[in-house]
This record gives sequence, C-alpha cells and structure tokens, in this order.
Amino acid sequence: MYDFIIFEHTGLRNHMVDLCNIGQLLIDSGFKVAIANVTNEGELCSGSGIKILNLIVKRESFRSSSSYMKAVIKELSPITKNFYVGSILSYTSLAWLKYVPPHHKVLLWALRSFFFTQYRRLRLSRTYPLDFVHSIYNSWVIRKRKNIYLFVSDTIIRDEFVDLGYERERLIVRPERTAKEMHPVKQRNNTPLTLLSIGALRPGKRLDLCIDALEAIGGSDFRLVIAGKAYTINGYDKKLEARSGRCPLVTRIPHRLSAEEYDKLVADCDYLVLCDEKQPSCVTNGTMAEALLMGRPIIAPNYNPYKFIIEKYGVGILYEMYNKESLKNALLQAKETVPSEFSVGISNYQQDFMYNSVVSKFKEEISSKLIS
Repeated sequence: MYDFIIFEHTGLRNHMVDLCNIGQLLIDSGFKVAIANVTNEGELCSGSGIKILNLIVKRESFRSSSSYMKAVIKELSPITKNFYVGSILSYTSLAWLKYVPPHHKVLLWALRSFFFTQYRRLRLSRTYPLDFVHSIYNSWVIRKRKNIYLFVSDTIIRDEFVDLGYERERLIVRPERTAKEMHPVKQRNNTPLTLLSIGALRPGKRLDLCIDALEAIGGSDFRLVIAGKAYTINGYDKKLEARSGRCPLVTRIPHRLSAEEYDKLVADCDYLVLCDEKQPSCVTNGTMAEALLMGRPIIAPNYNPYKFIIEKYGVGILYEMYNKESLKNALLQAKETVPSEFSVGISNYQQDFMYNSVVSKFKEEISSKLIS
C-alpha cells in the first residue's frame, strides 16, 4: 500500500520535472510513493529513481479523458491512501475528481489563485469562455469536496487563497525551488554591470522599458543580456530582435536555453532584472528564486512577490512599475551598490530554501494537515 500515487493529470510534459520533485519531497518526508504512468510519466520520470507503475488500462481504449480517468482512479485506489494529481491551469477541468473515493485525499498544485477566480475578477474579456467556466466549476469542486488539498508555493499565494475564502487547513505550502548548497554573492570588478533577463519572453516581460531606461542612462557602464526564445504571437519575436539590435548595450541570445546555458548566464550576471507587468494574482517567479539561490540580487517592480521578498530579505532593489525614470534610478543605484550589501539577505534567503530545511517544514505541515 502506497501513501501517495502521483501523476500529472494534464499530461503537460514541462510539468513532469516538478512531479518528480514533489515525489522526492514526499519520499524524504517519510511517505511511500510511486509514479503512475497515466500520460507521459513513464517516459519523462524514468530517471527520477521513483518507482513507475504501468497501468492495465490504456488511454487509447477510451473515447474521452473523463472515462479514462475514471478507469485510472478505479485501478489505483485500492493500492494507495492518497493521490497527488498535478497542476491546475486556466483550462484545467477537475470534473473527473468525482471518481476519487471520499476517504482518499487528493493534492493538487495551485500555481495561482487566478485560475480559480477568473469569474470573480471580471476578466472574461481577456480569457477564453471555456476557461471562465472551468474557473467557476473548479472553485465549486474544491469547496464542495473536503478531501481535496492544494499545494501552494509560498505564503503569499496561500494568503491570497485564504482572502478569497479558501480554508487555510487545506492549503499546504510547498516551495517550488530549493537548493542543496549555498552560493555567495558575486564580487564585481571594473567591467560593465551585467544585467540579465532570461526565460520565455513575451510582451508582458516589458523588456522595452528596460532598454529605454538603459538608453536614457547612456554610456557604457551597463550590459543587458536578454536570453531565451521569444513568443511569436503578433510578431513579438521579430519586434524584440529589432529593438534589441538598435541598442548597443544589449546582447541578445534568441534560442531556447539548455540547463547548462541557463545556469551559466545566471552565474555570470551581476543582477537579474525583472520588468514584468503586474498579473491578476500573485505567482511565484521561478527565475527570481533561481537567481537568489545562486547568489545574484534582483532589480524588480514594486509589487508582490518581488516587494515581499526584497523587503523581507534585503536581496535587491525595487522600482515603481511602468516608470522608466524609477527603473533608471534603480539601475544607477545598482551600479553604485557593493555586492556585500546583499550578502546577509541572500544568505538568509538561501538558508530558508535549503532542501533539508524545506523537507523539515514540509513534513511538519503536511503531517499536521493531511494525516488523521
């Protein structure tokens, strides 16, 4: 009998890494865990070291995903006490959860509260109608079925859910990023200050604002590296290439990065710079966490989660979002700030997210809320 059988019900391939991370965290917290090969898990989690269960039922034998999930739950329920079933996105349907026996607890990863509350925030004009309907239905399902628990990646997102009427005792904090070793703040020399914007690039990253602020400063004291594949929607990739090419302070790396390239760029930068527009609900920024865990301070807009992290730990510089002059002043402040000013704060941040510390806190929290 397993304590948890886990799988990613959405089938999203880029969420399988997190599935393996959650599985290992549960194992290190003392639970017996297996991964069920429901979608792509057998292929993408084979190197995790966690046992893979191949199902008797086969997806191609069923006409709908709902009937397939009913068969999956029927097969797996007798051999596990609980399920972790992956992520909730804006288009996710939780209708199949009705097939889970009420004495089995189910955990889902709630990336952000917006996916549950689109209908309450009058955002219909900016989403697909079916997503809007799913947000109503999913919120109703979570509230009705008391055996459903949500993983949230930090206390800020948990507090958002509580403010929206969700029960605190069914919200379990599970940090999305952890570290196995400490990394010091990088010491600078007399070379230009290297700023980094990295990841999947979309218009909401507002990279034009950062380029405009650098051009307003002028000179050669800064270098901005913009790395990652850009969205092609409305020709954004071409617009970004053209805009970057007109500024001599910008270095553009336009391809999808390997893990090694990503880590090296973060290690080589002096600051991670974030210009993201404010989103309708708070979401953990993985790039921010990865930079801080590698010892690199951040320059970020003055709203959560950046505001909370910078004010709590002292790991970077805030500026007023949408304000080029404020960002310009933040960049100049970064140039004049010695790295040692961030050392204590970054060290404290890393201590809180060291893997052994996270396991200890997670084990205590999940045991108090989930184990009856």
